[in-house]
Amino acid sequence: MYESIDKGSNNENVIEKYKADKLIDKIDISEENSKSKAEISKIGMYIDTSGIKHTNPIKGLKNLEGEVEVDLIIGTEATKYSTSKGLEIGKNIVKPYSDVIEKEIHK
Repeated sequence: MYESIDKGSNNENVIEKYKADKLIDKIDISEENSKSKAEISKIGMYIDTSGIKHTNPIKGLKNLEGEVEVDLIIGTEATKYSTSKGLEIGKNIVKPYSDVIEKEIHK
């Protein structure tokens, strides 16, 4: 079983749980003032590095029960625009994710 975050039809944050590629549960975590009974221990947030297609951090994680470990998944899009062997991801790209993690996870 794996979990993914998806923007629902109303652009809300939703955790989708899959088993063998079949959706088995959908949990809305966008409610600011309500705690979810959903509990996950680990979640990944994807960061697009192209500077063109901006991704946003997941908000509402503070509404989940229990401790959550967040993995930042850094995309390889920047390599399409450079031949450099080493790339530095700008603070402006990572900062929104750091802010959400600081405010919602390390509260």
